[in-house]
Amino acid sequence: MITLTPKDEDYLETIYRISRDSDTVGVTDIARARSVTVPTARSAVSRLIRYGLVRQQHYGKIMLNSDGEKLGEQIYSVHSTIRRFLAEVLLL
Repeated sequence: MITLTPKDEDYLETIYRISRDSDTVGVTDIARARSVTVPTARSAVSRLIRYGLVRQQHYGKIMLNSDGEKLGEQIYSVHSTIRRFLAEVLLL
């Protein structure tokens, strides 16, 4: 079983969200969405590849595998529920 850091979860969620709206996900897309540098995003993608959640052709598009997609969807759902709670209940 893989234990992701909160930061790794955020990157996986970002890849999941981008892949829902676009056929291609690149490191630059992830960096832009997370407001980080390309090397920082590349490092996070490398960790997710090592965890077996994503794959990437050499400097090509990044794709979630089935485990990565399932976990990305779960993380997205939890984070969406938390954001909704904060906005609707706590009015933040």
